[in-house]
Amino acid sequence: MAPGAQAFTLIFRPRLPPELFRPILQFIPPSDFDYRLSLVSHGFRVDVEAQFYKYVAVPEKRLLYFCRTMIARPDLARRVQRLAFTGAVHREPEPTDTGLVAQMMRLLVNLKDLSISPSIHQARAGPWPVHQDALRILHGCPFKLERLACTFAWGEPLARWLATQPQLAAFEHDGSPCGSAVRLAPRAATLLRCAYLRISPYILACFEGREDKPQPVALRFDMRFNTVREEYDAARALRDICRNLKCLTLTRHTSTTGEYLSTSRILRTFADRAPNLTCLAVYENIDYVRVTPSPPTPYFADCGGFAMYAPPPSPQAKTSAYCASSRSTLRSWRCSSGRR
Repeated sequence: MAPGAQAFTLIFRPRLPPELFRPILQFIPPSDFDYRLSLVSHGFRVDVEAQFYKYVAVPEKRLLYFCRTMIARPDLARRVQRLAFTGAVHREPEPTDTGLVAQMMRLLVNLKDLSISPSIHQARAGPWPVHQDALRILHGCPFKLERLACTFAWGEPLARWLATQPQLAAFEHDGSPCGSAVRLAPRAATLLRCAYLRISPYILACFEGREDKPQPVALRFDMRFNTVREEYDAARALRDICRNLKCLTLTRHTSTTGEYLSTSRILRTFADRAPNLTCLAVYENIDYVRVTPSPPTPYFADCGGFAMYAPPPSPQAKTSAYCASSRSTLRSWRCSSGRR
């Protein structure tokens, strides 16, 4: 080997052997990963790219740039195991953008974790390339997911696609129902095997009248702008899926002018069916301070003829008192209320 070539090799040779610096790269959080590490050397670049593209969170409005990179570098697409993005793009959406995203998704053969979140930006004309009715971006994809968080409309198409994911262990749905309330339990049988669920009452209603129902270990139950009857029916539906439940997060978005159930009433409906519940968190938009209280019942005491009022306890106080006096196995309790 020529002296010049030998000196060039020594300059760009890593000081640490690969079996030492590769574990170091794995300890760097994906959010703090600096792609400039790939400029150290050609040999170092391979290991850096393997770690950098393992967990990818696409920045807002950079989806098309990521798609073009994956299409141009299929070797990098095979590295991706976790992917999170929103449907927004850096320009006005075009009809071919959704197809470009679908082409990129079919290259992610090793994807295990997929998160599609709603964008904080609004398109001027039409929806973004990835919207609630763009489920076709997942058609023909070879990966088998272990976790899916999406905003696709809940209906027959989504339930049919979930049936193709037998390894799914966590499902989070932040969308809306599609069409009428159709019983989709046979199609949504994949949810029976999920240990973590984030669902709404209309998804749980698909299993009404069936013996096999989901039995998650952790559950986030979103109750949004339901009537009093719908909230009560949703709380009763929870009784059948609490056998293995250890962690429950209950979110409520109610009308600030209409009637609503007290939180303690909802908890009492299913608490006796959750023997393993150890963590409970309740988030609601009810501002108990501004809620007009019911007319208090006055009583008169020997105070010079003045009326002494005994206002009833607030719903939040009732909820806290219920959890404090409950005989359940709660170890963690959190309650957050107020206008949001």
